[in-house]
Amino acid sequence: MAEPAPSDAMLALLALHEEDLPETDDRPMPDSDQQARWIHHTFGALLHRYANRDDVAVSADIFMYHLPLDGQAPRKDRAGRLIYPRVAPDVLVSFGVRKRDRLSYVVADEGKPPDFVLEVASNSTWRRDYGEKRKTYEALGVREYFVYDARPEAVERLAGFRLRRGVYEEVAGSPIHPDGPPGLHSEVLGLWAHLNERRGLRWYDPVTGEDLRTLTESEHRGDAEAEARQQAERRGNAEAEARRQAERERKAAERRADAETRARQQAERERDEALRREAAMAAELNRHRNA
Repeated sequence: MAEPAPSDAMLALLALHEEDLPETDDRPMPDSDQQARWIHHTFGALLHRYANRDDVAVSADIFMYHLPLDGQAPRKDRAGRLIYPRVAPDVLVSFGVRKRDRLSYVVADEGKPPDFVLEVASNSTWRRDYGEKRKTYEALGVREYFVYDARPEAVERLAGFRLRRGVYEEVAGSPIHPDGPPGLHSEVLGLWAHLNERRGLRWYDPVTGEDLRTLTESEHRGDAEAEARQQAERRGNAEAEARRQAERERKAAERRADAETRARQQAERERDEALRREAAMAAELNRHRNA
């Protein structure tokens, strides 16, 4: 049976592109600076991780527009304008698309949904994050969906869902390495999400054996390492100069000791010579007395 022809409204939606769609996010701002910081850290860390990849898009808090998921004709607002369904992921990663600055992520334009989405749940968003948004990402075919629940009272602070045969299955937690903290493995990113008691959500890279850093953190670490190297070089130079000074003082002491030895030997020779002269004079005097 042939597929029904798309309606005029659906064709109109398909004709819309990124620049035709609103880019303003009318959602509430994050509940706290900490929530914003965790979003920005993941965004910054993944942006830095894929900085040299032109085929990876990493975005944060932008609209993702998609076609209606119920297969029905698009609705219209009171002004008669088509309503293009949208959701605003806290962080998204999409492989196989061009890296560029986006106003929004339009699934129809990109040709695919994102491969990975992270939501940071708060008091005002957690119901949507675990309910409506999870269903939306599942229906769109987002391969992995992770939720970091920033609420202090949350029982499970970290949850992950992986698409299997079109349905989300929960990702089981396990240690990120022997004797390491528990975490969730992202097959899409090749990373482990885990919770650091002091710093919150972090992403462990098993290749480097370290948590991902943002560009700023990497630069700070580079500056700190450079300063440490310079301090080590300064210490090394100071120690080398101290050794050279000690060597100069040792040689000077040896020269003084040699000079003192020569002076002592010269004094002994002069004393011996004087004694010989005195003995010779005494012998000559005795000889004349006895003559």
